[in-house]
Amino acid sequence: MMETWQIALEWLDTVGNFMSVAIIPIAVIFISDKLKQNEKKRERAQEEAESKRDAAREEAKKDRERLDKKIDEIYRNVVLNNESSKASLRHMLYRRHAEYMLQGYVTSLQLDEYNRDFKTYEAQGGNGTAKRWHEEVNKLPVDDTKHPQNVYYEIYKKTMDSQEED
Repeated sequence: MMETWQIALEWLDTVGNFMSVAIIPIAVIFISDKLKQNEKKRERAQEEAESKRDAAREEAKKDRERLDKKIDEIYRNVVLNNESSKASLRHMLYRRHAEYMLQGYVTSLQLDEYNRDFKTYEAQGGNGTAKRWHEEVNKLPVDDTKHPQNVYYEIYKKTMDSQEED
């Protein structure tokens, strides 16, 4: 009769052979499949992340294009408003120049307002003609004892009076 320990050794040998032939290859296949599944999950997650990044980049590009268009529109409006403002100031300087030259003097208030408006016009890129007007207005005598008349209205009244006499 075999000894118990010999039986145990034989049994362990049989179990070891069985494990090496059946269980270990099954375990290796199982583990290998799990690793492949994990790799596929990782690849899918990476593809999804890249897709989200690409979509975010595309959306950011569209946002930038919309912003650039809006900035261009605002810039065009600022330029147009500046040109409009400059044209209005030029006309106002022209009219005031004519009025003051016909009047023959300026009050200190008229001169201050004219000079302030001229500086604004000049800052917007005003030309040499307005500089000549500015110099002429500033050469006029300053007289705060007289109340400025509306020169254009006075000319109109004289014209109407002369027409009535005819």
